[in-house]
Amino acid sequence: MATHAPCPVVVVRGRGNVVDGPVAVGVDDSPAADTVLATAFEAAAGRNAHSP
Repeated sequence: MATHAPCPVVVVRGRGNVVDGPVAVGVDDSPAADTVLATAFEAAAGRNAHSP
């Protein structure tokens, strides 16, 4: 489904109540990339995630 969507798609696996752990993000050069990255950084900050 995600590969055929005409708009940005988020795929979330696992539980929706996770409050810690890593955040992974994939982007391309589309106009939505900045928003996707900002959302990922916000989620990482909320989880106190950091680079290895």
